[in-house]
Amino acid sequence: MARIDLNSGPVWLLVQRWQSGIEVTGCTEPAWSFASALFASQPLQAAIDAASNVEASIQLADHLAAGRFVDFTLIDPHGPTGASEQHSWP
Repeated sequence: MARIDLNSGPVWLLVQRWQSGIEVTGCTEPAWSFASALFASQPLQAAIDAASNVEASIQLADHLAAGRFVDFTLIDPHGPTGASEQHSWP
């Protein structure tokens, strides 16, 4: 955090709490917008739409590999009223 220059303009940070401490990672605005939408339980397509110019597959893979998701929901758009299933990760 000491490396952040407040005079250089906006900064987008991803803050993670681990048992061993806090990890702060800087990211681009599109990557932050994508992550923010996902972590707010928005559908994947809404997260992609929220972030222009983001490589969604790379960002999603990074979040999965880093263990940032605890569960996810699959929605069947053809099921009764958008039926969903809850899954735990991993």
